Amino acid sequence: MSELQTALQELTQKKFPVTPIRELKSGKEAKVWVVKSESDDSLYALKTYHDFKSRAFQTQKNYLQDRFIGDGANIRRAIRKGNDVGKQFIQDTWVMREQYFLKTLAGQSSYIPRMVKPLRNGVLMEYIGDENGPAPRLSDLKIPPEVWQSTAEILIELIELFLANGIIHGDLSAFNILWWNDKPIVIDFPQAIDVRESKRVPELLKRDIKNVLSYFKWDDELTIEEIANDMLDRYHIAH
Repeated sequence: MSELQTALQELTQKKFPVTPIRELKSGKEAKVWVVKSESDDSLYALKTYHDFKSRAFQTQKNYLQDRFIGDGANIRRAIRKGNDVGKQFIQDTWVMREQYFLKTLAGQSSYIPRMVKPLRNGVLMEYIGDENGPAPRLSDLKIPPEVWQSTAEILIELIELFLANGIIHGDLSAFNILWWNDKPIVIDFPQAIDVRESKRVPELLKRDIKNVLSYFKWDDELTIEEIANDMLDRYHIAH
């Protein structure tokens, strides 16, 4: 049974049956589908992760760096060895991390998709778009210059919201920010960085800020340093 079929079956068991409409996005770790509710025709985004046995995982060293594993010494060894136990753990934590972030952060901001249903191997979430297609990424368009200031402020505030929750997105850029109804929507959280574990918090924070501000051509080093250091000071993080 495919990952999609398994997710559809699980949603039916949860009394939330949906019908696939089209594939929205396919990546190394997961696929996203546009689905329609069988009860009221509402559209949602269904994200399912590929089976861990068929995926090309990042190196174990890269996964262990910057991510909170707790006191699981056996799990750490399994991840380093790259065996099925380690790979399954990485897969499970990717799923749980995205669900946690969507649930936690979407409740604090309207600029993050809302989680609708958690799944064993994915998540059903708010679909950003309409019947004609998904919301475009910022990387695929240029928003009007008159909203640059307000949009940049929203995104910097989101970066600080992540930090306030102990998170650094770690891969934030115009490629994973959607533009819909004249506002930005940040997506893709499964590989986010945990500030409890990472020794590179200032570096990664500055990288996210730089990637965001580069869209607006405001990514000079002094501005990035000032914004990042101000955040780090407010949350008592050394830099």
